[in-house]
Amino acid sequence: MAGQLKGVCKERFMVAYDMKRTYIEDISRDLHKGHTNTAKPLNDKTSLAALDVADGIGQLTRLALSHGIVLTRDQLAAIQIPNSFESVNCYGWMRFYFDMVGDQIPNSAGEIHLEPIWIKDIYAEYLECMQESNFQHLEPTQFAQLWKLCFPNVSIREFKAVTGKCETCSRLSDLRRGKRDVASRRRLTELHLLHRSMYMGERMAYAERIMLSLQLPSNFLSLISDGMAQTHSILPWCGNLTSFKKGCQQHIQGVAMHGRSLIMYRTFPNLAKSGSLQIHTFLLSLEQIVMNEGKLPDTVFYQIDGGSENTAKIVYVICELLIIRGLTKKVVLTRLVVGHTHADIDSVFGRLWTAIRNMHVRTPQEYAAMIAKTLSVFGKYDAQVVDLFVVPDYNKILGPLVDKNFGRYAKEDYTQLQFTFEAIEPSPMFPLGCRTTYRAYSRDEVIEIVQHEGSVLNLRPRIVRVQSQPTTDNVHGVSGV
Repeated sequence: MAGQLKGVCKERFMVAYDMKRTYIEDISRDLHKGHTNTAKPLNDKTSLAALDVADGIGQLTRLALSHGIVLTRDQLAAIQIPNSFESVNCYGWMRFYFDMVGDQIPNSAGEIHLEPIWIKDIYAEYLECMQESNFQHLEPTQFAQLWKLCFPNVSIREFKAVTGKCETCSRLSDLRRGKRDVASRRRLTELHLLHRSMYMGERMAYAERIMLSLQLPSNFLSLISDGMAQTHSILPWCGNLTSFKKGCQQHIQGVAMHGRSLIMYRTFPNLAKSGSLQIHTFLLSLEQIVMNEGKLPDTVFYQIDGGSENTAKIVYVICELLIIRGLTKKVVLTRLVVGHTHADIDSVFGRLWTAIRNMHVRTPQEYAAMIAKTLSVFGKYDAQVVDLFVVPDYNKILGPLVDKNFGRYAKEDYTQLQFTFEAIEPSPMFPLGCRTTYRAYSRDEVIEIVQHEGSVLNLRPRIVRVQSQPTTDNVHGVSGV
C-alpha cells in the first residue's frame, strides 16, 4: 500500500479509505513487527475462538445492540458452537433433553434447572442415544465444554438431604429420568406443570397478602419469620479462608414486616431454637408496631415455614390469644407447601451471606454492623439487630391448656396450610369470642397430582375445592387462659 500511495500521510489515507485511526494503527503495529498477513481468511471453519477476540460475546452483543438487534440464546450458541457434525448433533440432543427434563424458572431470563443428577449420568444417556442412532459422539470434556458454551442458562440443582423435599416433584423427577420415550417424558412434564400451578398459586396468594399490607397498612399487617442457615453465621468468619473448631455459633431469626421494618433477632448457644423463641420474636415484632402506630391493624398475616419450632401448638395458641385479648380482630397463620417454602425472607438472608462470605467478620458487633449496612433500605427503614439472651418458656405456661385432641395439622396427608383466628360475638361454642378455622390451601381451588392405578404412569391430576373448616374445641383449650 505504501508503494501504491507513496508520499500519502496517515491522515489522508484514513480519509481516502474511510478508515478509523485505531484500525490503521493496528495495521502499522503489525507491519513493524514483520507480520505482513495478520488477518486470517474468513470461511466456514472460522470460530469465535479462532478470531481471538477479547470479550468476544460481550463485544458481539454490544455490536448487535447498536443496530437494534438482541441476540437470542440460539444465536449466541450458533456463534460459538464448533463446526462439526458431532457438535451440532450434541447441541440438538441437549436442546431436546433440557426442554423435556428441565424446569423453566419464572422471571429468570430463560433459566432452566435440572433435578439433582450426576453429569456423567446425563452423558451416559447422550452416549446411548448416539450409539443407537449410529452417530459419532463427543468425548466427555467436549460434551461439558459445549454445555458451558451453548447452555449457560442450564444448571443442576444442589442436592439437599432434608425431609422437606416435595414428594410430588421427587416422584415425577425420578419417573422422568427413568423414561426414554418422548410421550412418557412429555406426560410427566405436563403433570409437573399442573403441580406447579398449585405451589405457585400458594406463593401468589402470599404476594396478594403482602400487597394488602403495603397498600392499606392501617388495616393490614403482613410479616414473615424464618431462621438463617446456621453455617452462615459462625464467628469468627475469615472470608472462607479458614475455620475455627471452637467458633461462636449464632442463630439469626429474621422477621420482615412488609413495608415497615426488618428485625434480626440474634441468639447464642445458651438459647435453643424452639417454639418459645419463635413466639417471643413474633410478639416483640408486634409490640414494635403498637409502639410505632398506637395499635395493631385489624388483620395480621403471619407467614411461617414448616419447621417444628414454627408449627408447635403453642404458636397457634398465641395467635388465638391475640384475638381473645382484643389486640387485633383477625390473624391468618399460613405456611407454604412442603418443598416449596423459599420466600422473600430467604432472599434477605442470601443478600447478607453474599456480603459476608468473602469478608473477615470477627466479632458479634462486626456481624451486627454488616447486617445494618447490607439490609437497611435507604429512605424506608434501617435493619435492626436485637440480641436475646433469655425468653419465657411459653410451652410451660400455655402447653397444659391446649386441647389434647388438637394435632396432625402438619402431618403429611392431614396438613392444613392455613389457620384463621377471628373475633366474633361470644356464644356457647365460642365463649371468649374467637372462631378458629383451617384450610388445606390458601386458594379456593387447587390441582393435586395423585396416585391412580388406571391412569398413565399411575399418576393423574385432580381438582381439590378448598373450604374453611371450623375447629371443634381443638385449639379452644386455651380458653382457660
